[in-house]
Amino acid sequence: MSCFEKKFAGNRSGFTLIELMTVLAVIGVLAFIALPEYNRFKMRVFDATALSDLSQFRGAVADTDTPVDFSDPSITGPFNHPQFAGVKISNGVKIFDISWDLGGDFMFYAVGCHEGGSTGYMIIAPYGKQNPLSATGAANEIIENPIYRWVCP
Repeated sequence: MSCFEKKFAGNRSGFTLIELMTVLAVIGVLAFIALPEYNRFKMRVFDATALSDLSQFRGAVADTDTPVDFSDPSITGPFNHPQFAGVKISNGVKIFDISWDLGGDFMFYAVGCHEGGSTGYMIIAPYGKQNPLSATGAANEIIENPIYRWVCP
């Protein structure tokens, strides 16, 4: 046995280059699979946040019998809605809402999305009445239909 072999014969600690490359390849494959799914999951969470904020609007509009004057219809959270104190707008959620008079029948219209999401949602509802534009005829129904979907600006 040579001097070199004696020196390193009992000192075999650490990883070989093959083992290290194998571990890096496995981590790369897992990241390749996991990161796109994680991004889709985040988008679904952001969309759910926007839908939740619009659901609060649905309840607030159902409890109101008079139209609300929206001086600035386009708002971005986080804070409470200026016209509906109980409606909290989450961070990153953009809402455009307006109220108008249709010959004595007051309608409420709101579109909302999250800036990190992929889907926008829309409410068209008469104040506290049945929604004539809804497929089910339910009052203040949130409409989610590919025709009405929009991407957050």
